[in-house]
Amino acid sequence: MSFVFDSHELGSHDGLALWNDVIWSNYVPLDIRLAQREEFYGRVTTGFIGDVRVATSCSQPQSLRRTPRLIRDDSESYVMLGLQRRGNGTIAQNGNRAELSSGDFALWDTRVPYDIDFPNSWQMNVFQFPREALGLPEKLVAGIVGRRFPGTDAFFRAVSLYLGALASSAGSDDLYCGEDVRARTIDLIRTAIETRLGTPAASSPEDALRRRIQMFVEKNLSSPDLSPACIAREFAISTRYLHRLFAGGDETVGGHIRALRMAGAKRELENPRSRHKTVAAIARTWGYGDAPHFTREFKRLYGLTPGQCRTAQLEPLGHQGPHRAALPASRRA
Repeated sequence: MSFVFDSHELGSHDGLALWNDVIWSNYVPLDIRLAQREEFYGRVTTGFIGDVRVATSCSQPQSLRRTPRLIRDDSESYVMLGLQRRGNGTIAQNGNRAELSSGDFALWDTRVPYDIDFPNSWQMNVFQFPREALGLPEKLVAGIVGRRFPGTDAFFRAVSLYLGALASSAGSDDLYCGEDVRARTIDLIRTAIETRLGTPAASSPEDALRRRIQMFVEKNLSSPDLSPACIAREFAISTRYLHRLFAGGDETVGGHIRALRMAGAKRELENPRSRHKTVAAIARTWGYGDAPHFTREFKRLYGLTPGQCRTAQLEPLGHQGPHRAALPASRRA
């Protein structure tokens, strides 16, 4: 895991001043309220498994709110899985409420308001997936968020042990480019969701085909030839039927490809392990042979250039002064 923030290296006042920005930068914008401000402590480390960010945080009692206003001001969208490692936590979303103890986990959707409460000192691993990665129907996501996956159940306990070990290794050289590990992890989480709901996540042949197409897209994002026509040929279907498969979602096929490419490129730009790569090289990795076009599209989507994104994320906390942290995209100029 790469070091991000440790309040023990700062005074309690300085650590508290930075905590909000550190959480915003490594998760999503949240309204954070501490139960007590004296003797503040907090620590965040992050790593990556492919384009999946894994963050591990620990701190003192606090409440976190994802409000409608924060959602409106944030262009990014994720499904997150939180694995409670120490202490207790409560995740409430869509009328569901998951009371978590060590070894339990739950999911939440960053496009919908939610509350997270930690009544005592805590530690949690959070897996942050691009929304498209899990390939789940909207109704299924709405039904599963905020529900507890109990670590007392034999299968969910095995999933928890796997995810905990993975979080400890995220960002290591052998896992950073481990797309097989990423794919198998997502499949395991989908299986856990199916088990929890008692129904297959792919409830129809169309859902199953859509998921196969999404997996094909994810594996071929680096190819500049990836397009709706290419996908249709691969699966021996018409482009009209392909577009119809995605018609019920929030994006077109082309939009789905662009969203995955841009999200992947942004994560690579933010990852310290990629600092030796040029912006043009990263653009090619994600299927953009034309670097200026990539820069224009990136700035249109995120409001800053790839170079600005990299500089803002990689600037060490220790060089920013006592009251500054790397700001999240939604608060940068």
